Amino acid sequence: MKLPVTAIINWVVLPILLLVVTGGIIIFHNPWSALYCQDTLIDIHSGTIIEKDYFLWINIRTTQVPTAVSKAVAAEHPYVPGKPERLKTMRRLSPWTNHSPHFRFGGVGFQLMMLEELWSIGEYSEPARAHSAKCLLAAWQDTKDTDAADDLIQRLLKITYAREEADEPVTEADIANCGCGEGPALSGKQKSGE
Repeated sequence: MKLPVTAIINWVVLPILLLVVTGGIIIFHNPWSALYCQDTLIDIHSGTIIEKDYFLWINIRTTQVPTAVSKAVAAEHPYVPGKPERLKTMRRLSPWTNHSPHFRFGGVGFQLMMLEELWSIGEYSEPARAHSAKCLLAAWQDTKDTDAADDLIQRLLKITYAREEADEPVTEADIANCGCGEGPALSGKQKSGE
């Protein structure tokens, strides 16, 4: 039995056309909808970046990207999948826009890059790298944004340049008093409710 052309149009073409028009309206009103986008998140307990690709509001791919910070603290603070409370959004990209909406943890990528640059400039020892990475994680965990981490980077910058002028590498003793407290990342404890 052969289906008439109108039946094919009614059951195949019209639903596809309706889906395309609806998607176009959604994208016009909210270009960063999960209709088709990529979220970049940071695990504030391990320093690992997580990229999630969405299509039709379904997470079609999740990619774990290690960072210099996550590598420095991997033994003590590994990434643990399935802990969404540890993930903070850095950015959301859509193929139709070349920028992301603002998120409280949007500056994390720059902070990671700055810390890695300081490690290189100051020739940080391995213990100094691990300690400064733990301080950065603690700063992210102790506040609801990245202001404390910005302050930490500024303190580490001063220490690094002072040691560079003395022509000596930065050691753990140099950054022991950099102003980062005994947050959950340093003490190994979790905050209540996490």
